[in-house]
Amino acid sequence: MNVKDRIETARRILNNAVEMNMRQEIIMKLSKIIDRYIIEYYQTRLEQECDKK
Repeated sequence: MNVKDRIETARRILNNAVEMNMRQEIIMKLSKIIDRYIIEYYQTRLEQECDKK
């Protein structure tokens, strides 16, 4: 599973958690996971851009 797929899957899980009124701690943990995936995505993109030059 690539990074974009992981972001999308985690985002869906987060949305479901919010709709189900889950505890704030769980929602924050999911949000932090998404943040890590987004950082990983941008780092990968930056590396690809640098490799092209």
